[in-house]
Amino acid sequence: MASSVDIFERCRNAYDTGVGGILPAKGDEKPNVLTRYFGGRNRQNHPFVSGYWQFFIMPPEKIFTSTLSSDVQSWINTSAEGFTPPTRTLNKADLPGQGGVGSSFITGQTLTRTFTVTFREYKNLPILSIFELWTSIIDPYVGVSPLSAADWVPSSYKGSAFAIITKPTQSKDGTPINATDIEELYYFDGVFPESAPHDTMGQDINANDIIQHSVPFSFDGWPLTKTDEKTVQYCLSVINNLIYYDTYIKAYENQIGI
Repeated sequence: MASSVDIFERCRNAYDTGVGGILPAKGDEKPNVLTRYFGGRNRQNHPFVSGYWQFFIMPPEKIFTSTLSSDVQSWINTSAEGFTPPTRTLNKADLPGQGGVGSSFITGQTLTRTFTVTFREYKNLPILSIFELWTSIIDPYVGVSPLSAADWVPSSYKGSAFAIITKPTQSKDGTPINATDIEELYYFDGVFPESAPHDTMGQDINANDIIQHSVPFSFDGWPLTKTDEKTVQYCLSVINNLIYYDTYIKAYENQIGI
């Protein structure tokens, strides 16, 4: 899915123009060099605001039927409240010099290849049930998979997922999210949960509360980001039927004459 342009060029393009050319021109849109002052009514840039994002999973249909997959996507999207992306660190080798002066050289990289999402649980435990089903790829009672030998392949138990970090805005006239709404995105392939969140199901008669599940996911390779235009368009195509300003609000406003 990645572009044929090398990673340097993709990152330069993202820095220079952003997705759809949305980054402002350089110069005055950066804080002033010495004062770091960022105010003024004529600014065409804005500090980044966190907490606005969307998360989607495309689960494997071998475990989740095609009918169930759509329902699972809705539960996952509407209950996801927190996202922790994976980490990547450049490895180095150090060469000592005389008197303690040394130098370092890049030798490779270390990828965590896991990300974590927190979900709000609801009555009847739909979130726990989803991940209990998915992690049953290994039967916890007998220690082997319920899949036949011919079905023991990655496509049977791995899915894909993406997190889109957005601006705190909606697209014009309640249209779906588009490229100009995106701050960053992460597209993951070869995704599966590492555990069902039973650890958050502990109970105490003296503590009545609502719970959040923290679910770690494994994935393959490294996530594609907004530096790849094809990835942006694919993620938008998956969520192109979702809007912030929905028909129910419009109907209410029409009713009261707004």
